[in-house]
Amino acid sequence: RSVAFPTVTFFDVGQGDAAALRSGQRTMIVDGGRDGRLLPLLADRGIRRIDAIVLTHAHPDHCGALPQLIEQFEVGRLWITPRRFTGDCADRLLAACTRSNTPIHFVRDGTTFDVGAFHLTALLADTTFRRAPENNASAVLRAETNGRRFLLTGDIEKEAELVLADRDLRADVLKVAHHGSRGPTSDATLDSIAPRIAVISCGRRNLFGHPHPSVLERLRERRIRTWRTDRDGTVSIEVREGRLVAGPDF
Repeated sequence: RSVAFPTVTFFDVGQGDAAALRSGQRTMIVDGGRDGRLLPLLADRGIRRIDAIVLTHAHPDHCGALPQLIEQFEVGRLWITPRRFTGDCADRLLAACTRSNTPIHFVRDGTTFDVGAFHLTALLADTTFRRAPENNASAVLRAETNGRRFLLTGDIEKEAELVLADRDLRADVLKVAHHGSRGPTSDATLDSIAPRIAVISCGRRNLFGHPHPSVLERLRERRIRTWRTDRDGTVSIEVREGRLVAGPDF
């Protein structure tokens, strides 16, 4: 029920995204994957109370499990972005919050959170995009603890990357955008972030060809240690007195 060091865990939930930021007994969930496989992964780790959930955007592969999670776990609050928050999953999520009396808050550009030793800042592009508007409306989260940074990029595409290019995106760990698809994670973006570790959340033998070979090549060229949930399973990264310790979940 408690972790000794601040830890970010990227869960193997198939073709989707789900991560947990844990510090002591405090837990924040960022996205929940498509189906219910996240719930037993949390229960196996002794997590029954979640201080906050952040939904980067309302696509089913990020949102699908959250209604069930909210109804079965004790959840302090849900954070959503009001932009492009539509569809069946969004409706089910709002209904689950109503039934469970879970407070809902809006994530806006510059919103900050604190979860134990983690300090998080939300970065949102202020543009409505014609192409992939839901993906490009994803909330990007920069999490800092003990001098180390994690950048969780949701499903932003190259258009949102360009808009956010003037922000301070430097991070030690990058959650690669949109499951490693071809559009985002450009050379310029990687040079701006300059990560030491990258994590790609994607499903085994997925139909989309994620991660794209061009993205993997850009990561290799920069000697960025890359973990993939389709091959490595659930991956955790601890911050031990400023050092990063990464590997299959321990």
